[in-house]
Amino acid sequence: DPRYNAELLATRLDERRFQVVTLEPLVIHAQDFDMAPDFKALRNAAGLSAVSLSVPVGAVLIFTAR
Repeated sequence: DPRYNAELLATRLDERRFQVVTLEPLVIHAQDFDMAPDFKALRNAAGLSAVSLSVPVGAVLIFTAR
């Protein structure tokens, strides 16, 4: 299983909620999830000369207590 490390910032928003934000993007690689062949099919279907196998991803998550 692929593992990624990220530096996060957690902030309490109020009594019931807090927010977690990535401080810099994670670069996710299609081959880590055995998706590279799917990208080739996508490239062919879209008529593109290339499709990147890596993409930067950032996250902002808000958690609420029940």
